[in-house]
Amino acid sequence: MSLTLSAAGAYSVDLELVSPRMTTNANGAVRYVIGFRFTRLPGAAESMLQKLITKIEAKRRSMSA
Repeated sequence: MSLTLSAAGAYSVDLELVSPRMTTNANGAVRYVIGFRFTRLPGAAESMLQKLITKIEAKRRSMSA
C-alpha cells in the first residue's frame, strides 16, 4: 500500500487489520470501525506521521473546547 503524507511524499507501507468492529450510534445507525497496524513503516514516514497526528489531535481538542 502507498501512504501519501502531503508535502512529505509517498511511502510504501504494509498494514495489518487488527480491530474490525461494529458499533451502533445513539440514533440506531450502524457504524463500522476498523483499526490497522503498520507492520513496515520507514523511519521518515513514522516521524512525519507522528507530527501529523499530533497536529490533528491539537486541532480536534481546540475545536471541542
